[in-house]
Amino acid sequence: MNYYHQKHHRRSIRLPEYDYSKGGAYSVTICTRNGDLILINPPKLVPAVGVALAATQSPEMFPNLEPDTAHLLELTPIGEIVDRNWRTLTERFPMVSLDEYVIMPNHLHGIVVINEQDQSEQCDAEKRVGARPTPTLGAVVGAFKSMLVHDVLVYIEENGLDMIGKIWQRNYFERVIRNERDLDNIRTYIRNNPRNWDRDDENPAR
Repeated sequence: MNYYHQKHHRRSIRLPEYDYSKGGAYSVTICTRNGDLILINPPKLVPAVGVALAATQSPEMFPNLEPDTAHLLELTPIGEIVDRNWRTLTERFPMVSLDEYVIMPNHLHGIVVINEQDQSEQCDAEKRVGARPTPTLGAVVGAFKSMLVHDVLVYIEENGLDMIGKIWQRNYFERVIRNERDLDNIRTYIRNNPRNWDRDDENPAR
């Protein structure tokens, strides 16, 4: 595949002096190293169908999607590792919840919600030994990437693959979700991402 240095090294746009541990919702995009297409089986990706992969992952969460055609988007073994580790983020960070998400051939789109504690609860928590403060968005994404390494390395070793365990590019892209309209628009974007794969900036065929 072609590798575009400028595109894959673009900087994440962060708000100056914004506290990314503040309660609220964030849209996150995490891309694979060099845009490698390792998360979805290519023959199974049919852009015209436009079924968000979330339908296969949690159909009870997204009843408006089409589960009868969701099998057309099939995770690779590494994609399954990504899916599993994304879901377990809430176990590592009790103050974090996950909204809609989709795994694409070379990236993941997801909505991360940081549930800020009451100020009095936060002060009490900080005084307790071993208590976890509210995480920053960067800490959540960093933990997700780190959690993957072990499972990916095990898969590589078991299958004798010639690849490295770090599958993500160094940075990630985020956006602060300001209101309900913004949230609805991003949810719609995530649902429609498979349908729009042929026009996706991360599609190396463009």
